[in-house]
Amino acid sequence: MNKNFLAIEKDIHDFAQELYFRNEAAIDLVEKDEQKDLLHFDRSGVEKLQEIASVLQDFCQPQVRAILQVSEDAKDVKIDFKLAQNQAHQLIQNFSNLEKLVTYSETEARKKVEI
Repeated sequence: MNKNFLAIEKDIHDFAQELYFRNEAAIDLVEKDEQKDLLHFDRSGVEKLQEIASVLQDFCQPQVRAILQVSEDAKDVKIDFKLAQNQAHQLIQNFSNLEKLVTYSETEARKKVEI
């Protein structure tokens, strides 16, 4: 077995695992913000938060889970550097989505403080 491939898959697995838990935390925070906005009758904020949470839950998390599964079984997988490249690309996209959520949340929090 190619040690380089296994090392890459281990790094991918570690990053995916961290991203998975960060996404879960973000989803929880988004749901709390949705509830707060509903109490203040801020429908536009709720809709945007629901859209973000939906992307994380329905698109990002399944991809990250699949990557985790494949990388956990890397020793049983045929050496495929294209697979590793695709996994890394998907994780970067998912991380970018999480960054967008954080940026949006920070912007909204600043707006609420200014009001």
